[in-house]
Amino acid sequence: MITSERSVADSLPGRINQGAVVLAASTVLLVAAGVGFGSFAFISGAVILASIYAVANLVKGPSGISVERVIQKNSVWVGDEVEVLLRLTVNRGIGPVFVRCPIPEVMELVDGSNLFGVWKGRAPKIVDLKFKFRTTVRGVFTCKPVLWEAHHPFRFRTPVHEVVGTPEDIVVRAGINEISRVTNVRGLAINPNPMMDMSVIGNQTTEFREIRNFAIGDSVKSINWKATARKSSARELTAQDILVNDYEREGKKAIWLFLDTTSAMSVGSSLVNPLEHAIEAAGALSFYYLKRGYQVGAHFSNRNSRLIHMDSGQAQLRKISRELSELSSEEGSYDFRRSVQMCRRQILRYVPECFVITRLDTEEPLQTNQIPPGFDSLITGVKALAAYGSRGHKSVRVNIVAISGYAYTSQNDEVNSVARIIRGLETDLITRAVRRYGVNVISWDPTGSRFSDLLLAHALSGRGKR
Repeated sequence: MITSERSVADSLPGRINQGAVVLAASTVLLVAAGVGFGSFAFISGAVILASIYAVANLVKGPSGISVERVIQKNSVWVGDEVEVLLRLTVNRGIGPVFVRCPIPEVMELVDGSNLFGVWKGRAPKIVDLKFKFRTTVRGVFTCKPVLWEAHHPFRFRTPVHEVVGTPEDIVVRAGINEISRVTNVRGLAINPNPMMDMSVIGNQTTEFREIRNFAIGDSVKSINWKATARKSSARELTAQDILVNDYEREGKKAIWLFLDTTSAMSVGSSLVNPLEHAIEAAGALSFYYLKRGYQVGAHFSNRNSRLIHMDSGQAQLRKISRELSELSSEEGSYDFRRSVQMCRRQILRYVPECFVITRLDTEEPLQTNQIPPGFDSLITGVKALAAYGSRGHKSVRVNIVAISGYAYTSQNDEVNSVARIIRGLETDLITRAVRRYGVNVISWDPTGSRFSDLLLAHALSGRGKR
């Protein structure tokens, strides 16, 4: 809750305006004309004007004004409604008082008005005012101080105005589209989300997993001597012949998010663009996995030296949400290979399921089976991820959430519609070429479906393929 208050005990009455000066001058001229011409009519008119002038000056405009502003929430999600309460107090004077409570330009006023007009009579007046606005985009926004303006009832004096309070910041966090419909979908364990995959760094359980080759760091107690003897029968035993028993680990699989924040993600408007939808997808995935006890980490391309290390729980969700709210686009191309290299230690330790949120329609395909040169960094990074593992028996799975950039063009324009179709066909060629490297590509048109619905459909389509 935020409160801003300032009292004005004795407001300045305002300077006499031009209308009052004209009235006074007219009174003097009529008196002079009546005396000069000996006309009673001129003198009567002067008396009437003088009476009006005297009465108007006896009436004082509103004074003793105070305004209190209360913003109910200073940390909200995108799409939330924020209620603002105002209490206006006018102690003295007569006349209209106008109050304006500015809101950030990108916010949408949904209930009431942030501009009020109140008539102050003879008695002191206290008025409670309120309105609501909806947050439309993430970020940190400032609500400017409240402005009030008091007018003389006959406009004989200039208005008195004053700014009340101090600027107040509102933190709008990236919206999280909760993925709840996929809780009991069996196909989800196959593709793309490993619901029952186990962690590779937890304590070993008694549940047998597989027999694999010996790797540096394995305990001698885990060697399966019978299987090793059968493998090396009739020849000399070597290190490559040693087999060990591997058991499942405690804890669920870790998830790692890569997010492209380059200028290619900024097409469209400031409110609707691929970057905003990429943040939506990252928030939804974080919420979904953290809610189920998974560990989640992330790296964003414009935070070159900063990683969100693996962790679980609500604190991790708040940390990721805060980082997502502060993201902005950067110039240049997405160097995914460098991002993978920076996260190498985390990936080698946890062997997580990786989600890369980017665009695949920024380059044109040269041939049906070739990757455009602009995606060399992406493919190199994917190969590096696929090669990472824990003691040589488990590889990293990679999912690319490919956001359609051409979805943000005008759909009513016939030329743009045809261009979008052609570009979609070209992107399909790139997608098929990328899938040859073992990557699971999830194509997403944000203008046609929500990310949670897309993920559910993708999981169901993968049922039974493995």
